Amino acid sequence: MKIGKLIGYNETTKRMDDNSLFLKQPYKLFTSTIDDSDYEDISSIEKWDNSNLLDWARRRDEIVPLFYGEAGQSLENFAGMSIEKKLIACKYFLIPYAIRMQLITDTEDAENWDFLLGQTKSSRISCVEAMRIKVGQYMRLGSISLADTQDFYKSVYEYIIWFDDCNAPDFKQWLTNEVGSPYENTGFEQKSYFDSNMRDDLMDIYNGDY
Repeated sequence: MKIGKLIGYNETTKRMDDNSLFLKQPYKLFTSTIDDSDYEDISSIEKWDNSNLLDWARRRDEIVPLFYGEAGQSLENFAGMSIEKKLIACKYFLIPYAIRMQLITDTEDAENWDFLLGQTKSSRISCVEAMRIKVGQYMRLGSISLADTQDFYKSVYEYIIWFDDCNAPDFKQWLTNEVGSPYENTGFEQKSYFDSNMRDDLMDIYNGDY
């Protein structure tokens, strides 16, 4: 995903440079490319860290490829990165413990870890709730019945608990009939009420678009 900033918006003054009224929101998420000429791409490790456009865990997902793209997969370029980026790497646990201890204390590291565990679980719970609401919309429109939604919930109940508590992949594997998984032939597609649009909508939510 990309962070777009409204062209002319001053991040320091929180106003447009020409003091005009906001015609659009100052910041906007774009799925892949900035396809609105009124916005410029400001996506970066630091901007994602400071953003509130996604929940904490989804922001981490966006930071990961940017960080390793600059630091290198084996951290061969890490030493040359700014101290701000190095501390962000500590915050999101993108570098080994031994390297983190060169930058922060063990107490700070433990606090960061507790925060990460809390935020990632909160993110997964929010994700599941957004999915529940989306499925409810399909029922509202008459695409599926109440009995269908109840069966859907019962079918994934255990997988959702595993997902919430430890980020187990079973829920995603069931939803997508992931090839090679235990649910390749016993997942969502085998339900009488299977709808590829609903699956795609739920996967968009799973991937952070909510």
